Amino acid sequence: MAYGARAQRRDPPDPGPYPANYPDAHGVQGLHEHRERLYTILTELFSNALEHGLLGLDSAIKHEAQGFITYYTERTRRLAHLSQGCITINLHHTVLGDSGQLTIRLEDSGPGFAHQDVRPAMEANTTSYGRGIPLVRSLCQDLRYYSVGNCVEALYVWS
Repeated sequence: MAYGARAQRRDPPDPGPYPANYPDAHGVQGLHEHRERLYTILTELFSNALEHGLLGLDSAIKHEAQGFITYYTERTRRLAHLSQGCITINLHHTVLGDSGQLTIRLEDSGPGFAHQDVRPAMEANTTSYGRGIPLVRSLCQDLRYYSVGNCVEALYVWS
């Protein structure tokens, strides 16, 4: 299964189809019980691709006194002016008897980031932001970044 969201001018702005309910909505065998975890994984990965990949937002803004307000105000402004960009979502599901695995791959058309350099800071989990990826890592068997950091692949194993 593959899903894509391309930036289009809309009023109000909308980044396109939100992916969080795709596995459940399409009746993927065995995943109904895992929909809350999958919702968290897909939402975090999609939000990161949108906010950091397409909109170019820096989470360090959230460290300031009014940081969260500033961040989300800027998110709204940039989303309203987004004229191009793409987030592609690929899902590959394998059933293995009473268990299985779902590979979730998101790729955005943004410039990427030096994922190998920021991983230690994310794992330290000492800031008031940046907790999404450690949460995704805790829910998945594996999480890897590819290319220039604009492609992420998560492996969710269920039983």
